[in-house]
Amino acid sequence: MIKTAAHFVQASSSRSRIQEKLRREWKRLTLTVVVYIVLVVVSAWIGSRGEYNLAGDSINGFALWFLLLPGYLAVGALGAICWCFGIVLPWCGNEAWLLGICDIVQILLIYVLVSLLAFARKKVSSLEMFRHFVRILVFWGLFQLACCAVRGVWSYGGISGLHRGEQTEAVTPDQR
Repeated sequence: MIKTAAHFVQASSSRSRIQEKLRREWKRLTLTVVVYIVLVVVSAWIGSRGEYNLAGDSINGFALWFLLLPGYLAVGALGAICWCFGIVLPWCGNEAWLLGICDIVQILLIYVLVSLLAFARKKVSSLEMFRHFVRILVFWGLFQLACCAVRGVWSYGGISGLHRGEQTEAVTPDQR
C-alpha cells in the first residue's frame, strides 16, 4: 500500500514538472514570436517606403527580401485562391504590407498549431525546435535591416570618399 502511494506521488510530481517546462518554453516561444512580428511590421514599413523592385538597386530591397522569403507559401496559396476564383486583389503599391500580413498570419497559424500539438503530446522539444527556427528568422531579419541601413548610409550618408571609384571615369591605355 505504501509503495502504491509513493508511486502516485512520484507520477504527479513528474507531470507537474513537465507542465512547468511546457509553460516556461511556451512563454519563451511567445516572446520570440512577438519579436518576429514586430520585426515583420518594421520591415513592412521600411519596404513600403520605396518602390517594389527586387531586381533593382534600392535601399528597401533587403527588407522586401526578408518579407518575401518566409511569405512564399502564404503568397502562393493566396495566388492560387485568387487564380481559381478569378479574384483580382488591388495590392499594387502595397506589396510590402501584403507580404507582412502574410508573414504574420502564417507565423500565428504555425504558432497555434505547434503549441496545441506540444501541449497535447507533452513534448517540450517541439516548442524548443520551433523557437529556435523563429530565432533564426529574427536574426536573419535583423541582419537584413542592418544591410538596409548600411545601404542607406552608403547612398545618402555623405561618405562618398569611400566609393570614389564610381564617380571617376575609367582611363583607357590610349588616353595615357
